[in-house]
Amino acid sequence: YALAPIIARADNWYQVSMAPRPARALAAYKGLQPGLKRLAVFWEAYPGEKYIQELTEAGKTAGVEIISVKLKSPDSFPEHLRKLMGKMDAFWLMPDPALINGVSLVVLANFSCANSIPFYAPTHALVLNGATASYAPGFAAAGRAAAGAINSMIGGAALPQVIYTGEATLKVNSELTAKCGWPVKR
Repeated sequence: YALAPIIARADNWYQVSMAPRPARALAAYKGLQPGLKRLAVFWEAYPGEKYIQELTEAGKTAGVEIISVKLKSPDSFPEHLRKLMGKMDAFWLMPDPALINGVSLVVLANFSCANSIPFYAPTHALVLNGATASYAPGFAAAGRAAAGAINSMIGGAALPQVIYTGEATLKVNSELTAKCGWPVKR
C-alpha cells in the first residue's frame, strides 16, 4: 500500500491492481492454451465482483467462458474442484490472500497435475511451487504505476478507481508441463 496525501483529493482513494488487466490476461492464457474455452476463476474478496464482471466481458470477446467461483475459505477447494471436473479447461486463482496458504496451494497443484488441468497462479513465485503458469505484474511494475498515478493526481488529472499496471509477464512451468500433461504450448 502507498499513502499519498494530496490536498483537494483527500476524499478519494485509488487502487493499483495486483491482478492483470482482464483482456490481456485472457489473451496470454489463450495464447498458452489455444483450446481454452472454459476458465474457472477462484476468488473470495480480492479483486472483487467488478473485476470478475470485466473478466467475463473480456471472456466473451476472447471466446472463453468465465466460471466465477466465489469461495468462503480455502477449505472448500477440494469440493469445488471435484464439482468442476469436466466443466473447466483450466482454473485461475486470484491474488486473494484469504485463499492462499500452504495447504490450498498443494491441493491446487496436485489436482492440476493429476488431472492435466492447468492451474494459473496469481504470482510467478507459485509457478515454482507447482502452478502451470502465471501472468502477473511484479511489485516493481506496481510501484511504477503507483508513482505515475501520484504524479498524475498532483498534476490534477482524473484517474480511474482501479489502475492496472502496463506491465505483466507470463511465466510457464516448463519443468512440469510434460509430466503433468498440461495442454499448453511448450
